[in-house]
Amino acid sequence: MINEYESHSMPAVALFTLLALVLFPDYVTSQSIGEPGRSSGKPNPLKNVYFGEQHIHTRNSPDAFAMGTRGTWDDVYRYAMGEETTLSTTGQKIKKSTPYDFVGLTDHAEYFGVMPRLIDPNDPLSMSDFAKKLQGPDASSNAPDSPINIILGTILTATPMEEYVTPKILVSNWADYVKTANKYNKPGKFTALIAYEWTSIPNGRNMHRNVFFRDDTGPTVPFSSFDSIHPEDLWTYQEIQRNAGHDSIAIPHNGNVSDGWMYAPRKFLGGDMDARYAERQARNEPLTEIIQERAWSSPIWYTPPARD
Repeated sequence: MINEYESHSMPAVALFTLLALVLFPDYVTSQSIGEPGRSSGKPNPLKNVYFGEQHIHTRNSPDAFAMGTRGTWDDVYRYAMGEETTLSTTGQKIKKSTPYDFVGLTDHAEYFGVMPRLIDPNDPLSMSDFAKKLQGPDASSNAPDSPINIILGTILTATPMEEYVTPKILVSNWADYVKTANKYNKPGKFTALIAYEWTSIPNGRNMHRNVFFRDDTGPTVPFSSFDSIHPEDLWTYQEIQRNAGHDSIAIPHNGNVSDGWMYAPRKFLGGDMDARYAERQARNEPLTEIIQERAWSSPIWYTPPARD
Protein backbone atom coordinates (compact mmCIF):
# COMPACT_ATOMS: atom_id res chain seq x y z
CA MET A 1 0.00 0.00 0.00
CA ILE A 2 2.74 2.44 0.90
CA ASN A 3 4.74 2.02 -2.31
CA GLU A 4 1.64 2.12 -4.48
CA TYR A 5 -0.35 5.08 -3.30
CA GLU A 6 2.48 6.92 -1.53
CA SER A 7 0.69 7.04 1.80
CA HIS A 8 2.51 9.26 4.28
CA SER A 9 0.65 9.30 7.55
CA MET A 10 0.05 6.53 10.04
CA PRO A 11 -3.63 6.29 11.11
CA ALA A 12 -3.90 8.10 14.43
CA VAL A 13 -6.82 7.91 16.84
CA ALA A 14 -5.93 11.19 18.48
CA LEU A 15 -5.57 12.97 15.16
CA PHE A 16 -8.97 12.11 13.80
CA THR A 17 -10.69 12.56 17.12
CA LEU A 18 -9.45 16.13 17.01
CA LEU A 19 -10.22 16.43 13.30
CA ALA A 20 -13.77 15.27 13.89
CA LEU A 21 -14.21 17.71 16.76
CA VAL A 22 -13.06 20.57 14.58
CA LEU A 23 -14.93 19.73 11.40
CA PHE A 24 -18.06 18.14 12.85
CA PRO A 25 -18.48 19.35 16.45
CA ASP A 26 -22.24 19.02 16.54
CA TYR A 27 -22.19 15.51 15.09
CA VAL A 28 -19.38 14.22 17.26
CA THR A 29 -20.73 15.57 20.53
CA SER A 30 -24.24 14.34 19.88
CA GLN A 31 -25.37 10.84 20.76
CA SER A 32 -24.28 8.70 17.84
CA ILE A 33 -26.15 5.53 17.04
CA GLY A 34 -24.16 2.32 16.96
CA GLU A 35 -21.12 2.96 19.17
CA PRO A 36 -20.13 0.91 21.03
CA GLY A 37 -21.55 -2.10 19.27
CA ARG A 38 -22.53 -0.61 15.92
CA SER A 39 -25.43 -3.00 15.49
CA SER A 40 -26.94 -2.31 18.91
CA GLY A 41 -29.04 0.63 17.75
CA LYS A 42 -28.37 2.35 21.06
CA PRO A 43 -26.79 5.79 21.55
CA ASN A 44 -23.12 5.88 22.40
CA PRO A 45 -22.47 7.52 25.80
CA LEU A 46 -18.81 8.02 24.81
CA LYS A 47 -17.10 9.90 22.00
CA ASN A 48 -16.72 7.86 18.85
CA VAL A 49 -13.25 6.93 17.60
CA TYR A 50 -12.61 6.62 13.86
CA PHE A 51 -9.67 5.18 11.96
CA GLY A 52 -8.56 6.32 8.54
CA GLU A 53 -6.00 7.95 6.28
CA GLN A 54 -5.46 11.72 6.05
CA HIS A 55 -2.36 11.97 3.84
CA ILE A 56 -2.18 9.90 0.68
CA HIS A 57 -1.28 10.50 -2.98
CA THR A 58 -2.11 8.80 -6.27
CA ARG A 59 -0.83 9.02 -9.84
CA ASN A 60 -2.44 12.46 -9.89
CA SER A 61 0.43 13.89 -7.81
CA PRO A 62 3.73 14.56 -9.60
CA ASP A 63 5.91 13.14 -6.82
CA ALA A 64 3.94 9.90 -6.53
CA PHE A 65 3.85 9.64 -10.33
CA ALA A 66 7.64 10.04 -10.40
CA MET A 67 7.94 7.13 -7.94
CA GLY A 68 6.05 4.88 -10.34
CA THR A 69 2.64 5.10 -8.71
CA ARG A 70 -0.23 4.60 -11.14
CA GLY A 71 -2.92 3.99 -8.54
CA THR A 72 -6.14 5.91 -9.10
CA TRP A 73 -8.60 7.66 -6.78
CA ASP A 74 -10.94 4.70 -7.22
CA ASP A 75 -8.18 2.30 -6.17
CA VAL A 76 -7.59 4.18 -2.92
CA TYR A 77 -11.25 4.35 -1.95
CA ARG A 78 -11.89 0.72 -2.82
CA TYR A 79 -8.87 -0.39 -0.80
CA ALA A 80 -9.91 1.80 2.15
CA MET A 81 -13.40 0.30 2.09
CA GLY A 82 -12.02 -3.24 2.30
CA GLU A 83 -12.14 -4.29 -1.33
CA GLU A 84 -9.32 -6.19 -2.98
CA THR A 85 -7.19 -4.03 -5.27
CA THR A 86 -4.09 -4.57 -7.38
CA LEU A 87 -0.83 -2.64 -6.99
CA SER A 88 0.06 -1.13 -10.34
CA THR A 89 3.76 -1.23 -9.47
CA THR A 90 3.97 -4.95 -8.66
CA GLY A 91 0.70 -6.57 -9.64
CA GLN A 92 0.29 -7.69 -6.03
CA LYS A 93 -3.24 -8.20 -4.74
CA ILE A 94 -3.92 -6.30 -1.51
CA LYS A 95 -6.89 -6.09 0.84
CA LYS A 96 -7.34 -4.48 4.25
CA SER A 97 -8.42 -6.83 7.00
CA THR A 98 -10.42 -3.99 8.59
CA PRO A 99 -11.86 -1.22 6.40
CA TYR A 100 -11.18 2.41 7.24
CA ASP A 101 -13.88 4.76 8.48
CA PHE A 102 -12.60 7.67 6.41
CA VAL A 103 -10.04 8.78 3.83
CA GLY A 104 -8.82 12.28 3.04
CA LEU A 105 -7.20 11.84 -0.37
CA THR A 106 -4.66 14.67 -0.59
CA ASP A 107 -3.11 14.88 -4.04
CA HIS A 108 -0.93 17.92 -4.58
CA ALA A 109 -2.71 21.03 -5.88
CA GLU A 110 0.23 21.73 -8.19
CA TYR A 111 -0.48 20.05 -11.55
CA PHE A 112 -3.46 18.37 -9.89
CA GLY A 113 -4.53 15.44 -12.08
CA VAL A 114 -2.22 16.44 -14.95
CA MET A 115 0.38 13.65 -14.90
CA PRO A 116 -1.81 10.74 -16.05
CA ARG A 117 -3.26 12.94 -18.79
CA LEU A 118 0.21 13.61 -20.18
CA ILE A 119 0.72 9.91 -20.93
CA ASP A 120 -2.84 9.09 -22.03
CA PRO A 121 -2.76 8.79 -25.84
CA ASN A 122 -6.43 9.73 -25.99
CA ASP A 123 -5.91 13.01 -24.14
CA PRO A 124 -5.00 16.20 -26.07
CA LEU A 125 -2.45 17.06 -23.36
CA SER A 126 -0.39 14.04 -24.42
CA MET A 127 0.24 15.56 -27.84
CA SER A 128 2.68 18.24 -26.67
CA ASP A 129 6.43 17.87 -27.20
CA PHE A 130 6.97 17.83 -23.44
CA ALA A 131 4.37 15.11 -22.95
CA LYS A 132 5.97 12.99 -25.65
CA LYS A 133 9.31 13.25 -23.83
CA LEU A 134 7.56 12.13 -20.64
CA GLN A 135 6.27 9.09 -22.51
CA GLY A 136 9.73 8.26 -23.83
CA PRO A 137 12.65 6.21 -22.48
CA ASP A 138 14.36 9.28 -20.96
CA ALA A 139 11.49 10.08 -18.63
CA SER A 140 13.17 8.50 -15.59
CA SER A 141 13.63 10.78 -12.61
CA ASN A 142 17.24 9.57 -12.40
CA ALA A 143 18.24 12.06 -15.09
CA PRO A 144 18.48 15.67 -13.83
CA ASP A 145 17.05 17.07 -17.08
CA SER A 146 14.29 14.47 -17.43
CA PRO A 147 10.73 15.70 -17.96
CA ILE A 148 9.62 14.54 -14.52
CA ASN A 149 12.43 16.46 -12.85
CA ILE A 150 11.54 19.55 -14.84
CA ILE A 151 7.99 19.26 -13.50
CA LEU A 152 9.16 18.73 -9.93
CA GLY A 153 11.62 21.60 -10.25
CA THR A 154 8.86 24.03 -11.15
CA ILE A 155 7.07 23.09 -7.93
CA LEU A 156 10.21 23.74 -5.90
CA THR A 157 10.55 27.18 -7.46
CA ALA A 158 6.80 27.95 -7.69
CA THR A 159 7.18 28.71 -11.40
CA PRO A 160 4.52 26.63 -13.17
CA MET A 161 4.45 25.42 -16.74
CA GLU A 162 1.53 27.63 -17.65
CA GLU A 163 0.04 25.33 -20.28
CA TYR A 164 -0.64 22.71 -17.60
CA VAL A 165 -2.19 24.93 -14.94
CA THR A 166 -4.89 26.70 -16.94
CA PRO A 167 -8.24 27.31 -15.19
CA LYS A 168 -9.92 24.94 -17.66
CA ILE A 169 -7.59 22.08 -16.80
CA LEU A 170 -7.70 22.65 -13.05
CA VAL A 171 -11.48 23.07 -12.84
CA SER A 172 -12.04 19.92 -14.88
CA ASN A 173 -9.55 17.77 -12.97
CA TRP A 174 -10.81 18.96 -9.59
CA ALA A 175 -14.43 18.35 -10.56
CA ASP A 176 -13.56 14.78 -11.56
CA TYR A 177 -11.95 14.24 -8.16
CA VAL A 178 -14.90 15.67 -6.22
CA LYS A 179 -17.27 13.52 -8.24
CA THR A 180 -15.20 10.42 -7.45
CA ALA A 181 -15.04 11.24 -3.73
CA ASN A 182 -18.82 11.65 -3.55
CA LYS A 183 -19.32 8.38 -5.40
CA TYR A 184 -17.64 6.54 -2.53
CA ASN A 185 -18.90 8.68 0.34
CA LYS A 186 -21.40 6.66 2.37
CA PRO A 187 -22.83 8.73 5.25
CA GLY A 188 -22.65 6.79 8.50
CA LYS A 189 -20.45 4.08 6.96
CA PHE A 190 -17.50 5.61 5.11
CA THR A 191 -16.44 9.24 4.74
CA ALA A 192 -14.53 10.40 1.67
CA LEU A 193 -13.28 13.82 2.75
CA ILE A 194 -12.63 16.33 -0.03
CA ALA A 195 -9.02 17.38 0.45
CA TYR A 196 -5.72 18.27 -1.21
CA GLU A 197 -2.13 19.26 -0.38
CA TRP A 198 -0.77 22.80 -0.66
CA THR A 199 2.91 22.39 -1.52
CA SER A 200 4.77 25.54 -0.53
CA ILE A 201 8.52 24.95 -0.25
CA PRO A 202 10.33 28.33 -0.26
CA ASN A 203 14.10 27.96 -0.54
CA GLY A 204 13.73 24.24 0.10
CA ARG A 205 11.91 24.72 3.42
CA ASN A 206 8.86 22.49 3.74
CA MET A 207 5.69 24.48 4.51
CA HIS A 208 3.20 21.91 3.23
CA ARG A 209 -0.38 21.75 4.49
CA ASN A 210 -3.17 19.29 3.78
CA VAL A 211 -6.49 21.09 3.44
CA PHE A 212 -9.79 19.34 4.32
CA PHE A 213 -13.28 20.59 3.49
CA ARG A 214 -16.35 19.90 5.58
CA ASP A 215 -18.97 19.81 2.82
CA ASP A 216 -19.42 17.46 -0.12
CA THR A 217 -18.84 20.03 -2.88
CA GLY A 218 -15.79 21.98 -1.77
CA PRO A 219 -14.34 24.90 -3.73
CA THR A 220 -14.26 25.31 -7.50
CA VAL A 221 -10.49 24.83 -7.49
CA PRO A 222 -7.81 24.23 -4.85
CA PHE A 223 -5.35 26.95 -3.84
CA SER A 224 -1.80 25.97 -4.79
CA SER A 225 1.71 27.22 -4.13
CA PHE A 226 1.60 28.54 -7.68
CA ASP A 227 -1.00 30.99 -6.36
CA SER A 228 1.13 31.85 -3.32
CA ILE A 229 3.82 30.26 -1.15
CA HIS A 230 2.71 32.26 1.93
CA PRO A 231 0.60 30.52 4.60
CA GLU A 232 -1.31 33.74 5.28
CA ASP A 233 -2.59 33.67 1.71
CA LEU A 234 -3.74 30.08 2.16
CA TRP A 235 -5.63 31.21 5.28
CA THR A 236 -7.25 34.00 3.27
CA TYR A 237 -8.37 31.42 0.70
CA GLN A 238 -9.80 29.27 3.49
CA GLU A 239 -11.62 32.26 4.96
CA ILE A 240 -13.10 33.19 1.59
CA GLN A 241 -14.24 29.60 1.04
CA ARG A 242 -15.63 29.46 4.59
CA ASN A 243 -17.73 32.55 3.89
CA ALA A 244 -18.98 30.81 0.76
CA GLY A 245 -20.12 27.79 2.78
CA HIS A 246 -17.03 25.58 2.38
CA ASP A 247 -15.56 25.31 5.87
CA SER A 248 -12.09 23.80 6.09
CA ILE A 249 -9.01 23.21 8.18
CA ALA A 250 -5.38 22.86 7.14
CA ILE A 251 -3.00 20.39 8.78
CA PRO A 252 0.72 21.21 8.47
CA HIS A 253 3.20 18.37 8.22
CA ASN A 254 6.94 17.78 8.27
CA GLY A 255 7.83 20.90 10.20
CA ASN A 256 11.06 19.05 10.93
CA VAL A 257 12.31 20.01 7.46
CA SER A 258 11.05 23.60 7.51
CA ASP A 259 14.23 24.99 9.11
CA GLY A 260 12.07 26.19 11.99
CA TRP A 261 9.68 28.17 9.78
CA MET A 262 6.62 25.96 10.29
CA TYR A 263 6.28 26.69 14.01
CA ALA A 264 8.23 29.93 14.29
CA PRO A 265 7.19 32.42 17.02
CA ARG A 266 7.21 35.19 14.40
CA LYS A 267 5.12 35.89 11.33
CA PHE A 268 6.09 34.02 8.18
CA LEU A 269 6.83 37.27 6.32
CA GLY A 270 8.59 38.80 9.30
CA GLY A 271 7.58 40.77 12.35
CA ASP A 272 6.45 39.85 15.81
CA MET A 273 3.50 37.51 16.29
CA ASP A 274 0.33 39.46 17.12
CA ALA A 275 -3.13 38.41 18.30
CA ARG A 276 -4.76 38.58 14.86
CA TYR A 277 -2.07 36.44 13.25
CA ALA A 278 -2.25 33.87 16.04
CA GLU A 279 -6.06 33.77 15.91
CA ARG A 280 -6.09 33.26 12.15
CA GLN A 281 -3.53 30.48 12.38
CA ALA A 282 -5.42 28.74 15.19
CA ARG A 283 -8.73 28.98 13.30
CA ASN A 284 -7.40 27.77 9.96
CA GLU A 285 -4.85 25.16 11.05
CA PRO A 286 -5.70 23.95 14.57
CA LEU A 287 -3.91 20.60 14.16
CA THR A 288 -0.55 19.30 13.01
CA GLU A 289 0.44 15.91 11.61
CA ILE A 290 2.61 14.14 14.18
CA ILE A 291 4.12 11.23 12.27
CA GLN A 292 4.15 9.75 8.79
CA GLU A 293 5.98 7.09 6.85
CA ARG A 294 8.90 9.40 6.13
CA ALA A 295 9.51 11.20 9.40
CA TRP A 296 8.26 12.75 12.61
CA SER A 297 7.07 16.35 12.46
CA SER A 298 9.63 17.35 15.08
CA PRO A 299 13.00 19.10 15.04
CA ILE A 300 14.86 15.79 14.95
CA TRP A 301 14.82 13.86 11.68
CA TYR A 302 13.65 10.34 12.28
CA THR A 303 12.53 7.65 9.88
CA PRO A 304 10.30 5.04 11.50
CA PRO A 305 10.92 1.35 10.77
CA ALA A 306 9.25 0.02 7.64
CA ARG A 307 5.72 -1.22 8.16
CA ASP A 308 3.42 -3.50 6.20
